[in-house]
Amino acid sequence: NKIKGIRAVSVYDEKMATHAREHNGANVIGISGDWTQEDLAQKIIKTFLKTTSSTEPRHQRRLTQIAQKESDVFCKCETEDYTGAGCACGDGGCC
Repeated sequence: NKIKGIRAVSVYDEKMATHAREHNGANVIGISGDWTQEDLAQKIIKTFLKTTSSTEPRHQRRLTQIAQKESDVFCKCETEDYTGAGCACGDGGCC
């Protein structure tokens, strides 16, 4: 979750995929190839893709908090060099 706009989650069942998508607005999932059978992985992926984010205020507040943290951490011009070198735009005040 170190890339702006990415909300990744590691899941191991369909219920967890639904919860991550609805409550946390997850948009990327990770599934262990070592611990998850292929048929279950396919069910998890289908569940994740068909589930939408909740519009409940408490869930929206959480997403707003995440967006605020992102804007505090990431370069405002969105050209930050993720190697830690800072902003690539040359504007010393943007990061």
